[in-house]
Amino acid sequence: NGTVFYGRRSTANVGTIWAINLDGSGDTYITTGVRPRVTADGRWLAFLREGNPFGSQGNVWLRDLQSGTESRVLVNLENITGYDWEPNEAALLMDYECGIRDLHTNGIVNAVINSDCYDAAPVRNPVDGQIAFHNLNPDGSIAGLYVASANGSGRQRILSSVTGASWPAW
Repeated sequence: NGTVFYGRRSTANVGTIWAINLDGSGDTYITTGVRPRVTADGRWLAFLREGNPFGSQGNVWLRDLQSGTESRVLVNLENITGYDWEPNEAALLMDYECGIRDLHTNGIVNAVINSDCYDAAPVRNPVDGQIAFHNLNPDGSIAGLYVASANGSGRQRILSSVTGASWPAW
């Protein structure tokens, strides 16, 4: 609706989340944390906090942007490189526990793609639900950009010749 959510990192290595209008006005502090992701309807904010969030080892938190209520939904014992809201806004599509997973807002984690521990930064195509992600495995025969069908099947490498190709987006 014309608001951008973003993170700041202080000189004291503390992450904070802010919101700003597209015209640059209304720069507003929201909460402590890093890597904000907001639902399409603007109701929920997901972010990392505690542990080492700048090192992909923060816990996953949700904030109801209407009430300001926050809750931890996952104590992260692994690494989380990237995540984004599923279209139904009931789960986050994320890389976790050596695969691509859905983290539901009730804290339940379900596998979407079980594959390589280097699969990370998944995103969904907003039109057909396909999943794109990167794999930064040191083994060049595995590394690259990948896509999979909406249900996670048919994992297919689409780019392998560019070293370090990463962070796909639709």
